[in-house]
Amino acid sequence: MAVLEAELRVAARRPFEMVLALAAPVIILVLASFLFSPGGRDIPIAVVPQGTSGIETQRIQRALESREGVPMYLHVVTNDEAEARNLLSAGRVFGVIELPSSFEEQVAQGESVEVRLTTYNAMADVDKNVRLSVMRALNAYSRDTYHAPFTVRVVSKDGSVVSRTGFLASGSIIYGIVFAGVLFGGVATARQWEMRTIKGLRVAPVSGILIGTGFLLTNAIRSIVIGMIMVVVAVTCTDFSLPEEKWMMAAVLMLTSFFATAIGMLVGTLTRRFYATLPVAGITAILLWFLSGGFQDLVAVRGTFLFALSRVLPTSYAFDVLRGSNLEESVLLACVGVLAVMTVGVVAMSLAVLHRSLSRMGRRGVES
Repeated sequence: MAVLEAELRVAARRPFEMVLALAAPVIILVLASFLFSPGGRDIPIAVVPQGTSGIETQRIQRALESREGVPMYLHVVTNDEAEARNLLSAGRVFGVIELPSSFEEQVAQGESVEVRLTTYNAMADVDKNVRLSVMRALNAYSRDTYHAPFTVRVVSKDGSVVSRTGFLASGSIIYGIVFAGVLFGGVATARQWEMRTIKGLRVAPVSGILIGTGFLLTNAIRSIVIGMIMVVVAVTCTDFSLPEEKWMMAAVLMLTSFFATAIGMLVGTLTRRFYATLPVAGITAILLWFLSGGFQDLVAVRGTFLFALSRVLPTSYAFDVLRGSNLEESVLLACVGVLAVMTVGVVAMSLAVLHRSLSRMGRRGVES
């Protein structure tokens, strides 16, 4: 408790660290919202004809798979309705296009045709580009055939809408906690070594594990504060909405803060340099953000090394919980469990390294 109180007093005298930790995720959210856009790969979709002839279906598929000025290249994988639904639920296709039974009659008479597009709901930016690509393809088909106007009605597979800002906001919440935790934990630990105050702690009648626990609790609390501020920003300024199981979200924020703080403490113990922790915090947060799917739902790269790598990163499971509106409760609980196990492992490793470093320093002092 003495270490906890001392660290809180030091933190209160260094407000710039809190400002820096808060500014980083806000900047990332703004930049990602306005500057980045996913694309550059074939997006699997399905076309389900409701009574439409095979000839017209093939024409539409050719238009959909055209490479002429579309935001995303599309690839039709099936025309079977049952298979399309299964693929959509599994995230194997990003959209299912349903052609109405009166499709051919309506286009032949030049009437307005409403086409239903059901999206996987991975991210609104992906949904938007898929919708635009479908719209342009249908317009090209109309131009080359009957000149009928088309309306694309977009729905998601679970009836909700995941906006681009809402998707990125959840990523920025985790990014903020990771950046703050690594920064605070690293700075607090490295400062003790660099200012040589670690010697005073070493002679205290407590173990290195308890000293490390004090560092961990103090800076995890600070990173949780950053996370809570980011949650308020996300809810009030974006389309992000709190999940139904709010206790799961609270658990994820807490576990992520302890994981990130432990990483920071590990870095601070190994480098023992105050300013070395800042670039490490930024690089760690950015890598975990991208590799865990903070920017784009990694279901798009399922089956690749990148997707497999994301599954060994704790932040991937944090994202799954924050965005798991269409996941079963058992899956969400499993995500929280995996995150908890990974966090405990990282915390144990960080405390063990700090304890060993303090023990070595104590032995050297005795020998001298």
